[in-house]
Amino acid sequence: MFDMQILQTSTLKSIKFKQGKLFLWIWYADKIPPHIGCSVNEAYYSLKVSGKDEALNVSKVASLVDYKRIPFLLIETDLEIDLIKLNHVFCNYSSASVETATCLTPILELVDFPNEVCQLKDLLVYLDQKERIKHIFGVHLPSGYSGLKEYGRNEIQERLRKLKC
Repeated sequence: MFDMQILQTSTLKSIKFKQGKLFLWIWYADKIPPHIGCSVNEAYYSLKVSGKDEALNVSKVASLVDYKRIPFLLIETDLEIDLIKLNHVFCNYSSASVETATCLTPILELVDFPNEVCQLKDLLVYLDQKERIKHIFGVHLPSGYSGLKEYGRNEIQERLRKLKC
């Protein structure tokens, strides 16, 4: 994918969430596919098969990551996102599904990304090439972790079907 400089940390509590900046939350960073959410200011958003998380307090969400020791990446970008726009985008979705949207779909809608950016790998490569990634924090990653595993659309659809059942 690209060379990920991961800043290992023992907890997410020490992370400072900068106002107006987009953070990408990559849950189960050692799985195919991982789950993706995002935050702006102190508000966390995520589209899931079971529904969506909207405007959850990032401290509470970070506590869950630490409590469950979930292999996790937090990507700080320098992208400015308006919280009103974030709310508006997530209002257009009720849940993730094979037919409608993945967890990444609303995040891609937030920023005017090129059409070829359609999966997490594409997004991260694009952000890296444009030098929009400021930091990548890793917590609870397995020993020898070397980055996100390669996967395609089929693996995403299979996982969504499995979660729906």
